[in-house]
Amino acid sequence: TISTTVSEFSIDKLKAELFWNYTSPFTYSRTAYTVSATISNRCTREDTDLTDTVQAYISNNSYTNAGDYTASVTGVNNSNYYVDLTNNKLNWTILRRTVVIDWTDNDFTFNAVHQAKTATATNLCNYDTISFSYSYSVMNSAGIYGSYIANTSTINKGKYKVKVTGISGTSAANYQLPETVQETTYEIAARKLTATISSSDYTYNGS
Repeated sequence: TISTTVSEFSIDKLKAELFWNYTSPFTYSRTAYTVSATISNRCTREDTDLTDTVQAYISNNSYTNAGDYTASVTGVNNSNYYVDLTNNKLNWTILRRTVVIDWTDNDFTFNAVHQAKTATATNLCNYDTISFSYSYSVMNSAGIYGSYIANTSTINKGKYKVKVTGISGTSAANYQLPETVQETTYEIAARKLTATISSSDYTYNGS
């Protein structure tokens, strides 16, 4: 009599070990940045000496605008592996681009309207647009600049300082001001008057 023993067994799936290619924040450049994950513990088969092909399915891993994002590996394309959904995320960042500011080089003469130097961002990405807001300070008779005042005008003869205080515009969310104060000085000169003397003939009348 031959007896046969049948044993049942199972092969559990292998937990995929994730390796993310992200090491430090990106900086906004108007191009898409993408983070990806590879499986670092793929098996090599004894019979073929070939390493398993395992590709991760990832969501929220490609963006263009500045911000904080969370990428997630939702699964893999090999049924012998699984993803631990409690440890499958990566927090990653695209930083705002810090503007490089250049000031206009103007000479001003009083003309009864607001005049001031203005700032230009020299490192904007193509097709991006931003605007700056300003505050102004005027030098007093003692040669000391006063406090900065926003939403004012510099019209009269005098010496002034102007400071960039903010960014607005359609692309503003992707840019930031430098940590150092962006300011410069300028002067509005007095307007030289031109006198015209009329010439007429008069007859003495006792007055």
